[in-house]
Amino acid sequence: MGVIERYDKEEPMKPDLRFQFCNQSDFVGIVCANGVPVRLSYSTASSTPNKAAALDPLIGNVTSLTSLTLRGVSGRIPDSLWQLQDLTDLTLNDNNFTSNNASDTISESIFSLANVSISSSMLRGNIPSCIGQLNRLRSLILDNNALEGPLPPSFNDLKSLFHLDLSTNQLTGIIPQQLTALPNLHYLNLSSNFLNGTVPERDKSLSPLQVLDLGFNNLTSVGYIQVTSSCDLSGMVFPCYPPLSISALCEVTYGACSTADSLRLVWRDLNGNPSLWRGEDICNSTDYVGLTCKPLSMILKSQAFTGTLNPHIGDLIHLTRLSINYNINGTIPTTIGKLVNLEYLNFGTNRLGGNIPDSICNLTNLTYLNLGTNYLSGGIPTCLGQLKGLTELYLDTNFLDGSIPEIFGQLQNLTITRLHTNYFSGSLPDSICNLTSMNTFYLYNVPRLGGSIPSCIGNLKNMSVLDLSHLNLTGYIPRSLVNLRNLSSLSLNNNGLRGSVPGRDLQLPPLSFMDLSSNLLSYVGYVNVTDTCSIANNPIPCYPPLVLPSPCGVIQFYPCNGKQVDYLYEDGVTLSEEQANIPKIISAIIGALLRNASSFIYNAGDVSINLQTYNSSKTSSIYNKIPNSDISVTIPASIATSSQVSIALTMLSFDPFRSLYNTTIYSAVTGVSVYDGRGRELIISDVPQYINISMGYVRSIPDGYRELKMIMLHIEEEQEQKIVTIETDAVCQYWSETTSQWSRDGLLTVVDGNLTICQTTHLTNFSIGIEPKADNNVKDGPKAPDGENQRSLIIIMVCCAVGSTIIVGSITIIIYRRKILTRMEKMDLLDLIARSRDTQVWKAIQNSVTTVALKKFDRDVRKLVEEATRLRVENMHHPNIVQYLGQNISGEYPDMVKFDVDEEKGSDVARAMTYVAEQNLVHTLLTPHHVLLEVNEESMIAKITGFGNCVADATKYRKKAAGHTAPEVRESGIQRKAADVWSYGLLLSFIASDGKNAESQTYQRESRKRVSTVNVERDWEATVKSLVQECTDTDVSARPDFVAIAKRMTRIAATASQKVVEDSSFDPYGEQPLE
Repeated sequence: MGVIERYDKEEPMKPDLRFQFCNQSDFVGIVCANGVPVRLSYSTASSTPNKAAALDPLIGNVTSLTSLTLRGVSGRIPDSLWQLQDLTDLTLNDNNFTSNNASDTISESIFSLANVSISSSMLRGNIPSCIGQLNRLRSLILDNNALEGPLPPSFNDLKSLFHLDLSTNQLTGIIPQQLTALPNLHYLNLSSNFLNGTVPERDKSLSPLQVLDLGFNNLTSVGYIQVTSSCDLSGMVFPCYPPLSISALCEVTYGACSTADSLRLVWRDLNGNPSLWRGEDICNSTDYVGLTCKPLSMILKSQAFTGTLNPHIGDLIHLTRLSINYNINGTIPTTIGKLVNLEYLNFGTNRLGGNIPDSICNLTNLTYLNLGTNYLSGGIPTCLGQLKGLTELYLDTNFLDGSIPEIFGQLQNLTITRLHTNYFSGSLPDSICNLTSMNTFYLYNVPRLGGSIPSCIGNLKNMSVLDLSHLNLTGYIPRSLVNLRNLSSLSLNNNGLRGSVPGRDLQLPPLSFMDLSSNLLSYVGYVNVTDTCSIANNPIPCYPPLVLPSPCGVIQFYPCNGKQVDYLYEDGVTLSEEQANIPKIISAIIGALLRNASSFIYNAGDVSINLQTYNSSKTSSIYNKIPNSDISVTIPASIATSSQVSIALTMLSFDPFRSLYNTTIYSAVTGVSVYDGRGRELIISDVPQYINISMGYVRSIPDGYRELKMIMLHIEEEQEQKIVTIETDAVCQYWSETTSQWSRDGLLTVVDGNLTICQTTHLTNFSIGIEPKADNNVKDGPKAPDGENQRSLIIIMVCCAVGSTIIVGSITIIIYRRKILTRMEKMDLLDLIARSRDTQVWKAIQNSVTTVALKKFDRDVRKLVEEATRLRVENMHHPNIVQYLGQNISGEYPDMVKFDVDEEKGSDVARAMTYVAEQNLVHTLLTPHHVLLEVNEESMIAKITGFGNCVADATKYRKKAAGHTAPEVRESGIQRKAADVWSYGLLLSFIASDGKNAESQTYQRESRKRVSTVNVERDWEATVKSLVQECTDTDVSARPDFVAIAKRMTRIAATASQKVVEDSSFDPYGEQPLE
């Protein structure tokens, strides 16, 4: 074709137009389409001697070309090239064009150009302004040339430009706004030029750049340009202030800051008032509020700061005092170590996190350091001992851990130290005894810190206030500590200190405060205390008697034994009634036993004790029982504060308490107490779950007593006096130390026959009293209206002996209105509705009148009480949940499997589960067996029962997985509300299939994964099919919640009855009628 002319004297190129130029064997590099060339690609090694090639002007005749690629070409680019009007791709890389200006090389005449690449081709001159007329241009690459001059504003017209690379040229001037505003631009490389000024920001409404490279120019500022992949601003040093607002991907090098610049940066990052700290005069106190310039100090405590500490704070090397308080965040910058002139540093009461930087140890002029009340973690820097001038140190109320370093003892000028409320471990270092100037030392509430009190602590001659409480200290209290001359306040309570406390020298000043309570001390010498004193909760024996100052109050002594018991036989020895208090003596015995034993059983007829120790982390409840009796206690393991817990159960056959009321009791006195792993008695009060205490068979309740009462006969509207017989019920009561009498407040009594259970939320001593029956009637008095109280029974729960169908020795809970009956009613069992391994549900007739559901527990009475307790404690009231208190529900409850059900019952269940989920509970047993139907003449309502295994959301679940258990619970063992949604999906498939889809609750035991056998049948309603699939989605996050489920099920039920329910009127409790 003759379009390339080779300068080769030996083998001149002789093109012949008669040749078949589409023959690629002859014309290499030519691609044809429809018989004409459309692509031409030519490359030669330009370094080959005498082989340089030039572009023949005849190239302009090949007007069909759409793509032209030339490499290794020299000479000029002929003007005829711009006659190729169909050309879209032009690539002229690695050439040696001579005397070619860019304005001659790039022409606006080829409007079809989309991609132009002329790299490393010695292109010179300015970028022509006509470049903007190539409005189809998507990629322009002119890097590694000798282009010069400014960037033309006509770039604004290249609206389709995606890729622009003008790097490694000699371009000057500024970057025009039009360039960064190109809407489709994603790649911009202007690096290695001589561009200056400010880079305009890119509108945030435009798409972000993927790559931005502006390095090695003379730029002074960069506006914000969002970058997603790569950003390079290297090779330039930007002014310190104002800081650049740029993408986080862009690394910037700043020059040195002036003091004013650094202060403005600090103020900006603290989110200070933008109208302040703006000028250059830092001594202007009206502008620079909180700053004093001679000497330079920054005290910012009246501002509501919410920002962070800028690293440029380290530039303020002349600062002598620095205090910033109230809610600043982030971390302490390492640059803080540059403030070598600092004498006072206060970052207390903030939200600073991270570690204390080691660079803080460079501040050797510090006398005051306060980092207290923050979120700091890690250990105390071991280099802190370098701050030998410190007089006050506050590191309290953080999350610091590790040991207290020995080098801490080098801070011999310390007078006040607060290290309390942290997570230090190990023991107190002996080097602490070197802090001879210290007068106040707080190191309390650090439960992991143990060991003994250093014997050298007597060296702290100036100590006035010492608080080492709530640690894990063991060993003895040194005599030198008690006899510190300047000591005025001593707190060693809540530790494990033992032995005798030496008395304080009477020649020394008295203490104003002393607390040695809750230790293992056996004797306390005389210590003169003027204001407050406590040595309570120590195993101090009754002999020898203590001599204590009056502020210490009355001491509760432990009982005497061994030789000390012999002391009671000596003449002249007396014992007060208080000292002989039997329950207190028993409590003291148990405390002493737990110091060297974990279990103890004693039975002497009138007094029985069973002390046992348990691992509370491996069970949900703890059970203890007096052997050969019916006295027992079941305690929720959640009340334990440690993994090891001891339960003491005592029984006294007599009443050891004196009462002004001389109340008669009708049972043994049963006491329950709980001890932690260190043998300390726990105060159990107001626990969220009931503690169940079996008081045994109470057979001494009188049948009734006669009483003169004034009776109002409503029928005749007359009144008269009659002698009536008042029937009585057993009632639980506890001994109140406050009122010195038996009290019944807050207790729940459960009675069947003579077997009585007391349900309580606190622990003390319990007995059985009597009260008039709730349903006493007067003979010849007014009769209840016909039908009243005849159908008020909700549910009867019965616990029977194993394997027996006769109700013997059982506990029955029968709910009437708001009363719990305490006698067994006549029950006629009709049909067995459902059964499991331990439970049966019967259809029964009570008193030959009322149809009820009767639940029988065949093994453990605690399961019965647990379910009743759950419903009572959670105070669950909902029309679709079986109620235990405060409801009148008449009706019968047939088995769901045997009754024709529809989607309306699924709606009832969804409403009930909405309520359960709002209580932050997981039912865990949502199956057809736990859905009962209330049938009236015109309606049938589904109600949920089976709350015995109900748990709080996100609770570790130790029960064995069943067919309805969600797969994530099988894997993690954690019960969440979404697991009930899974169970509901299975229940809904069961309902939709008329009970045939039982296989949907089958799982592969080997793989512990659910088998996908929830058969969604074609004839099911579409929403039901969809809901079953969504509820049983293995992706927990994809499952709907019960509010959404209830809405959808309500629509299904309404549609079935030709009603329309609007979302705005949806009532998840089902209390409003459908519109």
